Amino acid sequence: RIVFVKDLKTGTDWGCGVVVNFQKKKSTDEEKAGTVVIEDAPKYLVDVLLRCNPRKQEGLPPVPWDKNSTQTPDIEIIPMVLDMIDGISSLRVYIPSDLTTQDRRQTVHNTLSEVEERFVNGKEGGIPLLDPLDDLGIEDKTFSVVLRKAETLEAKLKKDQFLEINKQDLKTYEERAKCDEEIKDLKRRIRQTEDVILKDEMGYYTKFLKKLGYLSKDDIVEVKGRFSTEINAANEILATELVFCGFF
Repeated sequence: RIVFVKDLKTGTDWGCGVVVNFQKKKSTDEEKAGTVVIEDAPKYLVDVLLRCNPRKQEGLPPVPWDKNSTQTPDIEIIPMVLDMIDGISSLRVYIPSDLTTQDRRQTVHNTLSEVEERFVNGKEGGIPLLDPLDDLGIEDKTFSVVLRKAETLEAKLKKDQFLEINKQDLKTYEERAKCDEEIKDLKRRIRQTEDVILKDEMGYYTKFLKKLGYLSKDDIVEVKGRFSTEINAANEILATELVFCGFF
């Protein structure tokens, strides 16, 4: 079965490949004992025949084949987590039973090239994907409605102008978002500092008002305090002291 492989986290597109086998990932001793729980751990691994750039030296990780390259790709069997399967085609191709030699695996490259020449470069409009309704025979009406909505949204996203943003614009946006976060953090720290300053000043004012008899020891407003609140002009404290000292 032809599948499309893409790493959504890194954006690495492996293109199309052929499924050879799949297996359930074995649990570690810690997971079996229940001491370690990994929620996002892959449950299945899919062995896919993929076209890779020829390795310059042993030990280097495989790299997706550059179709614009004049070099013939190496065909390697690479285990992929199930989340990296970006699409499943309705097409199935023949693969040799023995894939131990590069020559045998090279026939898979020739077959995929023929498929791409017919469906991608031809008039077919691309390699067809597996249709859950037509190919799998799912007759659930709710599933049909949800599937068509998903297809509509995907088509809308492909036409969205925001997908044409280049990497430089995206980098600029990320830097701007980072600066905005730093500004928010600085403003929060400034507010915290102001709260501390105001708290200290409030303590000084409270001690001053208690000393002059505007507040009691229990922070209850006294007569002088009530009187000062009725003054709307001049300095309230000064005017109150002049009145209670018998100046007027």
